[in-house]
Amino acid sequence: MNNSEHQHDIRLLRQQYNAAIKNRDADAICAFYTDDYRVLTARGVQSHGKDAQRQRWRAAFATDPLMFYRRNTRELRLNSTLDAAEEVGSWAGKYSLNQQIVLVAGVYVAGWQQQANGSWLIQNEVFTMLRTKVYPARC
Repeated sequence: MNNSEHQHDIRLLRQQYNAAIKNRDADAICAFYTDDYRVLTARGVQSHGKDAQRQRWRAAFATDPLMFYRRNTRELRLNSTLDAAEEVGSWAGKYSLNQQIVLVAGVYVAGWQQQANGSWLIQNEVFTMLRTKVYPARC
């Protein structure tokens, strides 16, 4: 497989990942992670491990019916020697907090690792928040 085919695969996986978030399916979301997945959220929360992340997604979905996030790939760089890829993109989301709706957006970097079976999984992600807007929730 050449670099453009790997890039196509990762972009498709990102679309599927976004669909899993839209469907509020924590198990489907975490299927895109390595077991040692690490994340630094835009609000400074650090989490390590697929199981911890699954619990975080489930808790967030259970407490916030409005929560939604989407990532959009802007650039992919591959290192075929290391079976690794760097994804850079923008993200946006919304959630409810204290009877308000919060819209957020920013940038992210994700590290992908190719597995022995040829599939790609996310090993780490770092999110930076650049914009926030808060609106009163409607009754």
